[in-house]
Amino acid sequence: MSNIPKFYLSLFMITAFLLTGMMVVSAVIRCTKAERYAAHWAVLVSESAYSADILEQAREDAEENGYRLTCEPWDSNGDGATDMVAMTYAYTYALPLLGDQEYQRYAKVLAR
Repeated sequence: MSNIPKFYLSLFMITAFLLTGMMVVSAVIRCTKAERYAAHWAVLVSESAYSADILEQAREDAEENGYRLTCEPWDSNGDGATDMVAMTYAYTYALPLLGDQEYQRYAKVLAR
């Protein structure tokens, strides 16, 4: 008779662990997707010679995909031309079983 409560407790614990694991894997996938997205746009920006049109297109596309993009152009040799752009993508993800709190994360890339 004591096996019945042990069985249901074990079933509950297994379910809780599975849900927590799925939640963490989902958050990792979202973070990986954002990192790849940032790297993709960094390549496009550097290949376009830091075009303002491409930077604006990257901002618009980032907003459509749920990211907030900030770009910081750098002139490393003082000639007035942009040599690099630091691109920072901010995005949020949540872990629902751990509360309603959303976590902020940044993906930073440097387009050279």
